[in-house]
Amino acid sequence: MMKSSGNKEGSGERFLADAMLGKLCRWMRFLGYDVEYADSSMEDDDIIRKCSTCGLILITMDVDLSQRLERSILLRSFDIDDQLLTILDAYPIGKEKEMSRCPVCNGILDLKSGFMGNSVPEAISRNFHEFWECTGCGRIYWKGSHYDKITKKLSELRDENNIRREK
Repeated sequence: MMKSSGNKEGSGERFLADAMLGKLCRWMRFLGYDVEYADSSMEDDDIIRKCSTCGLILITMDVDLSQRLERSILLRSFDIDDQLLTILDAYPIGKEKEMSRCPVCNGILDLKSGFMGNSVPEAISRNFHEFWECTGCGRIYWKGSHYDKITKKLSELRDENNIRREK
C-alpha cells in the first residue's frame, strides 16, 4: 500500500526500512536503492522524526506507524519477493544501479582493479582482478559464486515486475 507518489525511473528517493525488514533492506541495496535501516532500538517517534527531517520514505509492515507518516509504503506480505516487487513497482530503479551499494552499511561501492594486498585472501587475489570497496565500511566485494546467485534473483525480480506492469 503506497501513500506517496512514485513511478520515477531511477529516482533518487531515499528510504528507511523499519526493524522488521532487515532482509528487505539488504536486497534493496543489491538493487541499488539508498535505504537506511531502523534497528529495534528506534522508537516510532524517532523513526517519524528521522524520515521527516531527512526526507526519507518509510517502508514498514506496521499499519499504525504507516498512517502517521505521509511518505510511507505499507507492505502487506512477509514474502521477500512480493516486498521487493512492491518497491520496484512504486519506485523503479535502473539495472545500472545494481550492486552499487554495500548490502551491509549502504555505502557506495567503488571499483578497484588489480592487486588488493592483504584486503582479500590470497586465493581470491589470484582468481579475481576486479574488486569493489565500500566507501562507508571498507568491506571488499568481488564477483564470486554469490554474485551470480544474487544477479540471477535480481533479473528474475525485474522480469516478474515487467510482467506485472504489462497486465
